[in-house]
Amino acid sequence: MHGTLLSTLRAALTEVRADGLAIGAAVGELAELACRGSLGTRPVDAGTVFYGASVTKQLMGVLLARAVVEGAAAADDPVRRWLPDLPDWTAPIRLRHLIHHTSGLPDAADPALGVPGSNAEVIDRLRRAPPERLLPGAGYAYNNAGYVLLAEALAQILGRPIAEAAANGLFAPWHCPTPGSGAVRSRCSSPTRPEPSGTADSGRRSAT
Repeated sequence: MHGTLLSTLRAALTEVRADGLAIGAAVGELAELACRGSLGTRPVDAGTVFYGASVTKQLMGVLLARAVVEGAAAADDPVRRWLPDLPDWTAPIRLRHLIHHTSGLPDAADPALGVPGSNAEVIDRLRRAPPERLLPGAGYAYNNAGYVLLAEALAQILGRPIAEAAANGLFAPWHCPTPGSGAVRSRCSSPTRPEPSGTADSGRRSAT
């Protein structure tokens, strides 16, 4: 089984075009990792840290679910309970709308507006946006700005920055390295291929 899983991963590496790539899989108690290429001058290996992009949305989902189970928050909490500086027109939005992409928010993290440098910048864009007549729950539309708000709301719910909450609550119990803990920080970006938009402060950079 060991050889089969590893050879399957190595074969998958050849089918993807990328400067640097790592693919892992676990079957029962068996786990394997296959790597190729490099990021900058550093070969990709088990210690390489990639930008998490929208994979970090799953981490925000786990943190919210845990907060709900522990009674620290409710899925039906208005987002303005935790982020009271948001404009009045966001009042109908609940945390559950953010996690399911049904908030109806304009996507203030859209790179067409300029790739945001922080979660605070995304929130500032929403504050300066023209008032919207929202119908949360009426339809699905993938929205990175919603996860920026969710990440920042979670920081308030958990009483610590979202990156710290994810590191301590999710990564540390599994002994997973996180950026800043000694792992090599490698970025898949260039002037012609910017990092994807999303939660910029926590998913190494945040939760999107």
